[in-house]
Amino acid sequence: MLPTLITLALALSSPPALAAAPVCDISYGWYLQNTGRPEQELAVALGCLDADARDGSDPSGFNAHFLLISALSLGMREGPTVVRLYRDWAQAEPDSDLARVGLALALSDANGDGGPWCDEAAAALQPLPSTPDIRARAIRVRSAIRRVCPGDPDEGLDDLREMAPTVAAARRPVLKRDLADHDVTAQDAAAVDRYLGDWPLPAWIAAALWDPDAAGEGLEDARATVLRVVDQAEKSDAPDLLDDAARALDSAGQTDRAKALRARRDELDPDAASAGMVRFNGVSWMPRQLRTDPQVWRDLARDYAKRPAPLALLSLKHLASQVPEDGPLRAEFEGDVADHLWWSLQRKASLKHSRLAWLANPTAERANLYGYDASLAGADLEPALAAVDQALANGPSWDPRGDNWVDGYQAWRDMAADDMSDLLDTRAQLLVRLDRWEEARAALRTAVLLGSPSAILHLHLGLIEAHLGDDEAALLHLTRGLALGGGNEARLRGRAKAQARNLLRTQRFSPRGLDAYVAARWPPEEAEDQPDNTPVPADATSGWRVGQSFPNLALTAQNGATSMLSDIEGLRVVDLWATWCGPCVKSLPGLSSLAADYTKRGVTVLAVSLDDKADTAFDFKDGPRSPAYQLLWAGQHAFTDAKINGIPAAFLIDEKGEIVAYTRGYSKGDHRLEDALDTLLDKQEGAL
Repeated sequence: MLPTLITLALALSSPPALAAAPVCDISYGWYLQNTGRPEQELAVALGCLDADARDGSDPSGFNAHFLLISALSLGMREGPTVVRLYRDWAQAEPDSDLARVGLALALSDANGDGGPWCDEAAAALQPLPSTPDIRARAIRVRSAIRRVCPGDPDEGLDDLREMAPTVAAARRPVLKRDLADHDVTAQDAAAVDRYLGDWPLPAWIAAALWDPDAAGEGLEDARATVLRVVDQAEKSDAPDLLDDAARALDSAGQTDRAKALRARRDELDPDAASAGMVRFNGVSWMPRQLRTDPQVWRDLARDYAKRPAPLALLSLKHLASQVPEDGPLRAEFEGDVADHLWWSLQRKASLKHSRLAWLANPTAERANLYGYDASLAGADLEPALAAVDQALANGPSWDPRGDNWVDGYQAWRDMAADDMSDLLDTRAQLLVRLDRWEEARAALRTAVLLGSPSAILHLHLGLIEAHLGDDEAALLHLTRGLALGGGNEARLRGRAKAQARNLLRTQRFSPRGLDAYVAARWPPEEAEDQPDNTPVPADATSGWRVGQSFPNLALTAQNGATSMLSDIEGLRVVDLWATWCGPCVKSLPGLSSLAADYTKRGVTVLAVSLDDKADTAFDFKDGPRSPAYQLLWAGQHAFTDAKINGIPAAFLIDEKGEIVAYTRGYSKGDHRLEDALDTLLDKQEGAL
């Protein structure tokens, strides 16, 4: 199977890049990834997989496979192909631990969110390998998978601790977890020293040690070890060591010294400064040639993620002069400013920055966002329409190594059709604002023909058809949109329902009303899945959360007392929120009213803050003055524990700790939690 992997990987790479790369140097391979050169990274992986090139330092060969999978999946957008390769290998050699773990890793890299692949990855890792080195790798892969799939990411940590003294592959996750707690002990300092003796300096160690919250008796010794390794790397002529040292110095606040090291690195490796994409902060990708001082983007990410909109805007204004004047990075920056202004209810100012984002990087995505914001604000309509028309005229183009992560041409065609439909929908909303209804109808009729039209598109077209007097077409599209769920736009759905009821009185007869007519015209098997913000009853199957155990969160009360979620008995509503989240704050009065109404029925309502510090939540003044709910703090770890990507997220948990229903997002007049509670309580009370 190994020759097949090498043959395919060679076919996916470019010969000029291969010739410039070392034969086998794993650490240099990761450096190539960090500097956005996946073809050369792939060449290193292939060299290490060649049996003649191995020096025996990696007996399992997993480091090379890890590098290969990363180069093809993350760097070259060939994730589905890599999955098929390792799946075929695992099926052909079911006893190969390397094939099974490689398949699980490939599935993880090719999928950002949970889904059916989770079950395949879990099965691939059962049973765990017995060989210590590959077992440690398998536990690490399983932990990464469980951050988005069901299961405890920390399972196996004790196993890794036992292996860490003798198995190098077990040391990283143990040390990373210990440093994440911010209390650096003498044992942690010794572990840092041992780890850096085996491996070049990784950026996450320095970032953890110079985190503002870092403390402990071993902190200074650990920092001294890092700086000692930096001093050694500074004397080297190896570009990867200089890059590692520069990133460590960024975290330590020695930015001038870091810039000097990068200048030396660029002299030794000119391609590093102009390479395509670079991973930033372990989360997102940005163009390497447009990247500025890393400290700027660390501050930007922190501001964007943690601060309320007004404070973040002040920070962003200070950063504006350090961002390139145009290009993708400027577009991302202006888009962030627009988002913060929108949540601060400064809609006209938000629209201005949305336009600047499009001007900086006039892609179809930016044109669509600009047009959508303009249609909502009712301003800048003609320029926004011109931007959308330009994007439609240019059209999408097929590039198998572009930003679109798809499995082949047909998948790209489907995605391109959806993108064009979105642009046409935005164009229609702008035309409606300009009182050009016939043109708006023509745009949406075209959009309906492109692919699988969404509920929102059907509702928009139905309302336009009704305005233009085509009642038959209006009722057709309105009922189809309502059957498909209506998306997350509650106001649009309300308008559509009102219009459909009026049409039903004159066009059709339904003795049981609109809902019965919709169900009869569009049977449930033809409808799309429920939208993510719809509460799911206990007996539903749409979503793995329902019926699963909710994590036993560690909670802190305002008086400093700590407890576990399991200490609170009975039926519970756990609302996950944060002070920097606009919709969360807006939902708090409704949550307090819910608590007042349902506490008498035996329900405990908990507002659990995910702010980075407990005081931030408890000192927050914009919530209800005397809330009926219990205010608690769990911290940012709850994001991972509850496997959520956004807030507010509310979970209804029964007496056994299992999830009965959950809701995501919030809009005015949201009664999804009440509906879920009434359904469950009525069922329970009726059984007594």
